[in-house]
Parts: sequence; C-alpha cells; structure tokens
Amino acid sequence: MSEHSSLGELNPVAPACTPKPRWIPQLKHFFSPKTRGVKTGSADLEWKSSATVAELEPDQLNPGYFFAKNHGLIRDKNLDKNLQELMAKLAANRPPFDSEPFKTFVNNRGKVMVALVDLSIKNKLVFPELAEFNSTRITPGGSLAKIGLYICRFSKPF
Repeated sequence: MSEHSSLGELNPVAPACTPKPRWIPQLKHFFSPKTRGVKTGSADLEWKSSATVAELEPDQLNPGYFFAKNHGLIRDKNLDKNLQELMAKLAANRPPFDSEPFKTFVNNRGKVMVALVDLSIKNKLVFPELAEFNSTRITPGGSLAKIGLYICRFSKPF
C-alpha cells in the first residue's frame, strides 16, 4: 500500500510516536483534576473540579473519546455510520457529490481525512461523540487547520 491511501482505501496502523530526545529536560506540569459527573439537582452532566493539585500524566488528558489502555478512538456508532455513508457517496459521485468540484476531486484521486467531534448539546461537552474517516493518517499539515476553518466558515452546507 502506498504511503497515502486514496478515497475508500483502508488505513494502515498509525506508527508509534517518535521518542523524545534525551537532551530535552522533562518539566513537571501540574493541574487540578476534573471528573465527569451529574450536576447537582439536574440531569445535566458536568466536569467537577477537585480541590487538589496533581502532577499531569498523558492519560489524564483524555477528552473522552480515546480508550485509556491502547489510545484507540471510541467512535459513536450512528455518527460514524453516517460519516462513512457520506464518504461512500463522495467516492461514487452520488448526490450531493454528483457535480463539480467533487467529480474532479474524485477523478484526481483526492484524499479525504476527517474527524468529527459532536459537541452540539451540553452533555456532549462532557461525553463527546466522535466519527472519523482516515483521520489517523499521517499527512503534512502546516496550514490544514486554517484551511479547514476557512472552509467551515465560508462554504455552503450540503
């Protein structure tokens, strides 16, 4: 399989992170731990802060959609299914992707890498839902975040 797969191809397993050079000193970071819970007197979920301060460890940075042991993604089945179906429509030039510029994109073997985190309601801020398509692929991405924000802000919804 090539380094960059094209639309519809399976993702290879992401490689392990590059080890940190030994000459960089490791600084300790501290934070006030938070836990997910139910707001008192309500059905709403919230992050509850503790009064303690602890040394920060990488596993404590989990936003709620990673498996703690293997750091794999916890996908929302319905959201992920809808995203996979949408990407299949793009690959097949089916509506709403049956016109330009989508046809040219697919004909030129364009690559799509997307991750969606649903934070649409208050409870999802505590328990976010995730869907992804090729999102774990390594890609050069200097300005991709800015491009994505630009597209989201100025494009028409499908």
